[in-house]
Amino acid sequence: MAVTLDDLVHLVKVSLLHYSTAAVAVILCLYRGYAFLSPLPLCFTAATLALGYWEARARRLLRRRQAFRWSEEIVLVTGGSGGLGQQLVRTLAVRNATVASLDISPPTDGLGSNVTHYTCDLTDPAAVERTYRQVVAELGAPTVLINNAGIVRPRLVAEESLDDLLITFQVNFFAAVQLTKLALPDMLKAGRGHLVNVSSVLGYTAACRVAAYTSSKAALSNYTDALRQEVHTKYGAGDIIHVTLVAPGQLATPLFEKAELGTFLTPILVPHELSKAILDAVASETDQQVKLPFYTTLLPFMSALPIPVKQFLHRFSAADTAMDGFAKTVDNI
Repeated sequence: MAVTLDDLVHLVKVSLLHYSTAAVAVILCLYRGYAFLSPLPLCFTAATLALGYWEARARRLLRRRQAFRWSEEIVLVTGGSGGLGQQLVRTLAVRNATVASLDISPPTDGLGSNVTHYTCDLTDPAAVERTYRQVVAELGAPTVLINNAGIVRPRLVAEESLDDLLITFQVNFFAAVQLTKLALPDMLKAGRGHLVNVSSVLGYTAACRVAAYTSSKAALSNYTDALRQEVHTKYGAGDIIHVTLVAPGQLATPLFEKAELGTFLTPILVPHELSKAILDAVASETDQQVKLPFYTTLLPFMSALPIPVKQFLHRFSAADTAMDGFAKTVDNI
């Protein structure tokens, strides 16, 4: 199996950056008689304190996840019949949550007794509102909304029609906005809720043949950040309503199954790995940003790079040729 950047990052985390390593380094420095306030031991001391804090924080979050009662949650998932959405629905079903799965396609496997499928065309705003009202009437108001549905129509800019752009934005952005506007008042009234928007690493950078997709995901990412700020500062509900942005790299799902990226910098995620990270974020009952694999945490800084450097990184990662293998539209709505 090929070694990836994520493997190297994990190795550093569990070795050099582990809090116990910093603690041992401080002890050795003291034993050798270094002045405690000299730069090197002081650095190790700061690292020990910082990493110890994050270790304790992680343990607290783990305890909260263990205490989270999924059986008390009503979760609405869009795009629940395939890919990541299907994995989310399956996992939520096992965790005994009440699940509403919205998708234009029927489910491909059996649904548990706690999962209800709703056929919904996310390109039709009237259908979206009608389906949401039906979910509330039959299951209750959602306490967790996961806007997961997505569509990609690989086209060169000059080949894209206005319909391609409108449909892509309707599914990837406007449907998520509409459902958020419907769910937020219900969550505020109930005094709790979690809003999850599944964007993409392509919301931070562009690539050939996916101008509409990257633009719609950039809109969703910025909308989510604005939503989080408003929940905290305008609604004063940051303690009860939480907002999570998910910005993954390439997933092993039909949406990007023909994309050909390098594997060292850009390893392919499997749906159950991302699904677990999303549900852990919800169970933490805090605002979260889920970015996997490691390289996705670096891409927000790419906009500050000179254009020649950006172009080199695109060539090195094969980003501009990754979508050349697509010959048809791929929908996951």
